[in-house]
Amino acid sequence: MKLLKHKSLIAILAAYFSYLSYTIIFRPLRIAVAFTAIDDGLYYPKIALNFVKFAKFTFDGITITNGFHPLWQIMLIPFAYLFKDNLAFLKFCYFFMVLINIVSIILFYKILKDNKFTSLGIFLFFLVLILNFRGFSLFHSFIESHMTLLAYAVLLYLMHLWGNKIYMSSKISFIFGIAMGLAFLTRIDTFLFPIVYGIYGIYFAIKHKSYLKKVTKSLIFSAIGTALFVIPYLLINYLYFGKIITVSAFLKKGNTFLSSIKIFYSFFFNYYITRVKYVLGLNNLQALLLLIIIFISALLFLFYLKKYRKKSFKLENYMIMFLIFCAVHFLFLLFVTPSELVSSTWYRVPEDITIAFLIGYLFSGIKMNKIFYNLTLTFVVLLFLAQFGLYHLYIKKKEMVFYRYEMADFIRENIPAEDRTLMYDPGLISYFSDRYFVARNGCIGDFEMAKLIKNRKLTELVEKYNIKYLILDVPPDILEKLKKYEVFETKKYTFMYYFSEGKKKLVLYRINPENIKEIFNLRYGTEL
Repeated sequence: MKLLKHKSLIAILAAYFSYLSYTIIFRPLRIAVAFTAIDDGLYYPKIALNFVKFAKFTFDGITITNGFHPLWQIMLIPFAYLFKDNLAFLKFCYFFMVLINIVSIILFYKILKDNKFTSLGIFLFFLVLILNFRGFSLFHSFIESHMTLLAYAVLLYLMHLWGNKIYMSSKISFIFGIAMGLAFLTRIDTFLFPIVYGIYGIYFAIKHKSYLKKVTKSLIFSAIGTALFVIPYLLINYLYFGKIITVSAFLKKGNTFLSSIKIFYSFFFNYYITRVKYVLGLNNLQALLLLIIIFISALLFLFYLKKYRKKSFKLENYMIMFLIFCAVHFLFLLFVTPSELVSSTWYRVPEDITIAFLIGYLFSGIKMNKIFYNLTLTFVVLLFLAQFGLYHLYIKKKEMVFYRYEMADFIRENIPAEDRTLMYDPGLISYFSDRYFVARNGCIGDFEMAKLIKNRKLTELVEKYNIKYLILDVPPDILEKLKKYEVFETKKYTFMYYFSEGKKKLVLYRINPENIKEIFNLRYGTEL
């Protein structure tokens, strides 16, 4: 009988497991990875397995790196000792991610249910957040996103459970501080959350002056709880690297307001239009018009829902605080890394939660008779099921992954284990080839390597780290120019890198400090 009270949760979990079965459980591992994995996500299991070999955090087998978000990385290491085989360990990572996502689903369900969301609103929340191709693949991508989702689920649940007690009780504030500290370890940009929490606490104290002493004491205790995890992490970074920031943060640069807006605008249209074109086979104008129509239709529909809502919704303090945090988080990303804000979905987890919550909230309060409500719910379920019909089209478009498997197989069979290869995004090929790679984006090495890459010192990079090979994606018209350095080229083409260049092959080149500049000049017309 108790289970019947949670029919919506059972339905959500059933939908989640149907997605799992269709895309991961009953698919060959390589197909599952092609569907879900983000290339950067494969850094985590690779570093964990390398930790077993070298007893240090290293991706390339040479440098010690802090270019990752620590909690997910640390959690994987004990299991890397149990699953030393690459493929077995990858399967375990899937299992681990599924367990974490189930906990997040249950916590979010509890929050929605207690806030009187209808079954339709609950299903829409999860449809927007995780039960879609983008969301599902994001939270099963091996990158830290599922940990970030869990961190926000825990924080929101604790705020929902305790309400204003997070500012009124020293004990509760200390526990909440620990939760914020752990959230910081799941993803470093959550450092903004404790800051917003503290500022909102000061506002709360000013508004309720009789609670000033309690709030002040609670904020101190929450700061202590947060510091238990943040301070050791920052100290370790400083002692080992001489900086408190990560190597990936070191490579990012801030922008002025106008340049951030310009980059965001330009990247937004270029990124989404090219992907709509690619999947649906449209031209630029058709893709742009389709996106505009979808956007305007969505706004009109949401306005319609707001107009016909049957009840108002009281925003609790914790909801207001989370909305403020999301706004601050968005602006922070806009100034620091506007292009990543558009293209890297794992940066936008709190914003996705907010959007899902708002849509679920709007649909939970509109006036509907029983027949119309059931029809709407049926339509939403059919919308979810329709995605399964697009799965094979989506996989067919993944040449970007399948030609990487082709390259990984060649390297594993033909390149000596001690040789290192330079590549921009080497996560997947490095993992499936079981060889060592130097990441040309610099994000997963040490600061010395990052400086060489940042300053475009390719010759010094190749010489210092004894790099023997280079992988580039190369258009057909440039292949012949670089033929004398070529070791292997894939049979498959891809359209997924630099869309304006058209189809390309992935090519392995033999390099040394003398020829690396020439190769880059011929390929890009520049050194790097």
